[in-house]
Amino acid sequence: MATYYTLHVFDSEKYFKSVLPKMKTDKIYLSKYMETDAFKLFTYRYDRIKKTTIDEFQEFLKNLSIDGQTYSGDFQSLSIPYGFYKLIEIIIFSECAIFSPYFHLGKNAVENKLKFAVKNTLAEEITNKLSNCGDYSIFGYESFGIYNWLTKDDVELLYLDLDKIIPRNEIDDYSRVLKIMITEAYRDKLGLICCKEPIYGYHCHLKNDSANLQRFKAFSNQKYFVEIDCSRMQLPLDLNN
Repeated sequence: MATYYTLHVFDSEKYFKSVLPKMKTDKIYLSKYMETDAFKLFTYRYDRIKKTTIDEFQEFLKNLSIDGQTYSGDFQSLSIPYGFYKLIEIIIFSECAIFSPYFHLGKNAVENKLKFAVKNTLAEEITNKLSNCGDYSIFGYESFGIYNWLTKDDVELLYLDLDKIIPRNEIDDYSRVLKIMITEAYRDKLGLICCKEPIYGYHCHLKNDSANLQRFKAFSNQKYFVEIDCSRMQLPLDLNN
């Protein structure tokens, strides 16, 4: 089966100013998301042996650098709590990102479908983040979930350098539609977040009431945008097997 790589609008300001601080300090806030069906389903069998505690999550989160992706402690002894990747994915799509519609980013599509008018520009440096996690990123340890993001500031810099991004194939709409997504994110002061194999059946039911995120849905009729029919999606939850 092909691996899905997806790109979503992301309120990075809200994440860094509100969500991440609560994750680090508020046990009730973190517990609420550890009690969701999606998290229980993912961790159920492991938790029969060892249940990851809120304290373990928060101790790990407190050692993240200011970028939220790299570890400020001893990287050689890095121990990521079981379930961390699914927990942060569930929280972000509940609080500060929209899952559907998303841009079908594709595996290696950035390299295969885009090129740059001038080499070694900001456009190339920032766009490369859409394909890979950064050096020493905690998101490089897992084969699914969030693997990188562009903050509001990254998107602004990318927008100002958009003319440097050109398609490898002139008849392919990939670069044109990606530029639409970047432009609209820039106008609404949003970032972008990249995922690999996210939890479709759970996230598509989430309702995020941020007006600037909801407005983005108007652009989902473009090629390479995918909008999920949530009425046909169900989260399977069978904890008895």
